[in-house]
Amino acid sequence: MSKTLTLNLNAQEIKLAVKSDSYITGQIDKSADMVKNAALAFNEQAGDEKYHEMKLYRTMRGALAKLEAQIAEYVETSDLNATVTDNLTSSSADTFYIKITVGDRTSGAFVTTMAYLAQEYIINMMLYTWWQPIKPTLAKDYIGFAADNLVDLRRCLAKSAPAAPGTTYDDISGSVQAQSILSFPQSEYSTQMGTTFTEPVLSKFPADATIEYASSNEEAATVDESTGEVTLVAAGDTIITASFAGNESYTSSSAFYTLHIAASE
Repeated sequence: MSKTLTLNLNAQEIKLAVKSDSYITGQIDKSADMVKNAALAFNEQAGDEKYHEMKLYRTMRGALAKLEAQIAEYVETSDLNATVTDNLTSSSADTFYIKITVGDRTSGAFVTTMAYLAQEYIINMMLYTWWQPIKPTLAKDYIGFAADNLVDLRRCLAKSAPAAPGTTYDDISGSVQAQSILSFPQSEYSTQMGTTFTEPVLSKFPADATIEYASSNEEAATVDESTGEVTLVAAGDTIITASFAGNESYTSSSAFYTLHIAASE
């Protein structure tokens, strides 16, 4: 049999948490160089409320979608109408919920803990999205926090995972993998034959993940499989992909960027 868990989240608390972290960073930047960093600090401290409300809602909606995709595998498979849904439809919402159809093995005692973990995951993913374009080093911390939140949330949900026919359910020991995440600072880069191309730094979680690199068009550029170092071959375009195969602790993941190579002048 299946039942529905409802996780109640506070949209205003989420936005205030994101604003508070960006405000503190803005204060630090502003004190470092009042003139140079004035515009940066203005944005970091939510000086333009209309802009920030729009950005906060968009990133909240995106983080929520990522979360729902991560927990979808725990929906009770015996119920053809089982879903993961939410009611976040407006940037003005004070609260919203996530509803998950699960099996009887999931205890309602987890609901409060799961709601807290879901809210923290969304906050940390929003902060990751906020900082990734301008401060990727800072963003890496938040992607790690989000991964930890997700591991704990999945541990609570794992009691809903369907057991194979004829087997007994063995709680959650060893059944949960943390989410690994790879990202490049930008999705596109341009260079020219005869010049030196500096490879973008790959942000990765976990930090010790073994990465394999590949080039989609080796007639334009090749890439060292283990280091990611690119060798330009000829004018053209190629996609450089970084992949982590995953292991017993972390899921597999990948990231890529497009490299445009122009002919030498």
